[in-house]
This record gives sequence, structure tokens and C-alpha cells, in this order.
Amino acid sequence: MTWQVWLGDLVCVKLQLMGIKEFFSKKEVFPKQDATNGQRDPLEDPLVLSFIFHPRRDLSEPCQDPRVQDVMLQVSPGIQIGARFYAGAREFPNLIFFHGNGEIASDYDEIAGLYLQRNLNLMVVDYRGYGRSTGIPTLRNMLQDAMDLMDPICEWLASRGFGSARWVMGRSLGSCPAIHVAGQRADVLRGLVVESGFADTLGLLYRIGFPAGALEIPQEWRHFNLSGIARVKLPTLIIHGEWDQIIPLKDGLALFDACKAERKEMVVIPKAGHNDLLWVGMEQYMGAVEGFIGKG
Repeated sequence: MTWQVWLGDLVCVKLQLMGIKEFFSKKEVFPKQDATNGQRDPLEDPLVLSFIFHPRRDLSEPCQDPRVQDVMLQVSPGIQIGARFYAGAREFPNLIFFHGNGEIASDYDEIAGLYLQRNLNLMVVDYRGYGRSTGIPTLRNMLQDAMDLMDPICEWLASRGFGSARWVMGRSLGSCPAIHVAGQRADVLRGLVVESGFADTLGLLYRIGFPAGALEIPQEWRHFNLSGIARVKLPTLIIHGEWDQIIPLKDGLALFDACKAERKEMVVIPKAGHNDLLWVGMEQYMGAVEGFIGKG
């Protein structure tokens, strides 16, 4: 028997009923591992990944809106990543969007219009196992896939006449791939937008209920987003909810402080949590995105 515990968009925790007390109290459940001594990286362990990822298939019918196009892009043999493109106009900037963990690209059918109204084209990208994508997601392949997708996405957009500036945006879990590519692909990107991004990996794991103290997490993952955003020189906008309890505001402020971009802006949505920023502060949120990208 399995219990599923939902914690916002970030995770669906699956607990086998073989002793929940033991699960959270015994370190033997997750013996310490160290990727540097030849053992498997603990953050690639399937049980650990079940706390971080919750893939969901897209079983809906294809969207009938002529402005919406579904895209499948190959990142490695046998692995295709799905994305959904919401077209406004060819002269609009193009926003490449990496979504939160409990979401899939088609979830943005209702939200995409807000971006189009603000003169932005939107491409929402799934991860392995999400939506119509194939494969199984891990932290490492999520980052590598994001890198491998940049050129095919740029080519796909250009081939259809959408050749204006490209920006990358990441929400929550999506802050990882967005920050990663922004720090390394300034040649094809104009800027970065981060919504509800995390700075402290261990802190996040604790808050979603994972006994992270039982793991010897590789140093590279402990502050992955912090070190990543320190390499970002592109214009950067960071948006965070004042009352976010999954990824607290201090994480967003830490990312802002670590960012080395000459042009950067921090926007805090008053009284907003982790999953309601857009609804609590829609005008402030969308106005910030439109205004920041509009300045180039």
C-alpha cells in the first residue's frame, strides 16, 4: 500500500506503509553515499528522485488553437522531449519556459494568453517522462537535456519565422535548467527570468520531507543554483512570493545577491506563496516580466 502526499507543485512524496516512523528516523534507510568515491550519486537514486520528480503524462487531445503548436525534439537516441509553443507574433520576443515539478506543458493553455497579451511568445518545455516526453527524469539528464535543447529550439523557432530575441525562464524546479543554460548559452539567449527559484538544495529537501541528513550529497549539488547563477551575466529578473513556505523568500534573495549580471531586478509579490504568485499579484508579476524583457 502506498500513501501519496502532495506538497505544492514541487513533489508528490510516495511512502510505502512498511514503517513511516522508521523511514524518517533510521539513517540505514539511506546509507551515506559519495559520488566521488566511485559509488552511485545519491541524487540519482530512484527513491531520492521520487521525492524530487513527479512525472505526469499528457493524455489530452491535441490543442485545436491554430496559435498552439506541439513540438517533439530528440536529445539522445530514443529520447524525445515535448514542448508546446504559443505563438503571438513573429516580432515578439520568445520566452523558453521550464515549468514546475507537478506541471506539464499543456497546463499552460489557460495561462499562455497572459504572455501573448504582453507581446511575448511562450514555449513551455517538459522534462523526461512528463507530458509527451519519453524517458525517466533525473537531475543530471534534466540539465543536460536543457543544454541539448537550446540549438534545436532556436532552429525550430527561426525556421518558422520567430527569430526575435530568446529569453529563458524557470519556475520552481525549472529554475535549475533555466539558470544552467543562462550561464552557458549567452550566445543564443538575451536574458533570464526566475520564479520561485531555490538556492539551498539541502534546505529544500528537508522542507519537502526528505531525510537529507542521511545522505552525503555531493558538494556540487548543495548550492547548485547559487553557483550557477554566479556565472550568469545576462539580464536577470527574479520573482518570488513573500510568503513562500516551500522555497522561502530568502532563497530568492540569495540568488539575486549571487547573480553577477549588470542589469538585474528583484520582484517580491506581497502575500503570495509558492503556487499562487500569478493570481495574488497578476499585474505586478506580468508587468515585471513584460517590462524587464521589453527593455531588452
